[in-house]
Amino acid sequence: MKVKYIIDKNKDIKMVYTILKSNDPSGNQNRAEQMGIKKSLLELISRSSDFKEVKNEITDLYDEKYIKDRELLFSKKEEFGREWIKVNDTFEQETSRIIGLPWQFDEYEVVVSLFHPGVSNMLGNTVYLWIYDDLDIHLRITAHELLMTHIWQYLFKNFREEEISANWNRYWSINEITTTFVLGIEPKLNTLWSKRMKGYENFLQNYPQLLSNRDWLADNYKNRKSFKEYLDFALTLL
Repeated sequence: MKVKYIIDKNKDIKMVYTILKSNDPSGNQNRAEQMGIKKSLLELISRSSDFKEVKNEITDLYDEKYIKDRELLFSKKEEFGREWIKVNDTFEQETSRIIGLPWQFDEYEVVVSLFHPGVSNMLGNTVYLWIYDDLDIHLRITAHELLMTHIWQYLFKNFREEEISANWNRYWSINEITTTFVLGIEPKLNTLWSKRMKGYENFLQNYPQLLSNRDWLADNYKNRKSFKEYLDFALTLL
């Protein structure tokens, strides 16, 4: 499994639309502000029936950001890609072992973004990470988005698609929480991160609704007999 860092304007702007047309668990207004999207553009996106209706406005914003941050965009792409290689093999091997599932794709893409702090993928091989984080934060969040993508694929292999679709928020919550456990509890993975990025307690602060359930689930994850057993228990709790 390889991770390729790319700059892709079309994917970046299309994901802006996808994210802000959905019901983001942190709130669309909060997400838009974090992405640098003004309220007027958010309202245009909310009222639109198709990406084409707002493509020009999102493209104009991308171009403004690109002019301002072009050098940063290209330098971060090189830095992030170079440093991810150092953790990739351990990350792949340990996550495959813990989840009990080989990674589905031979190659995953990280779109180096002007908008998105972190976006995973339910069934594909592309995630999004913005350029405005320090390297150590970026590595941990990249691992988070890639692992969420991998766990989504596990969920769709082990639970009915209709059940997941009907209870998407429950499965999303479990995925977010579980990803922090895997990266922050498992010793060989936790050693990959800087001191401030270790563990799991300081993550998911942007989703306060998950924190109490996370604390309940931590001991069950640590004492699980299998990954599937843990997920089955988590589904009864959330």
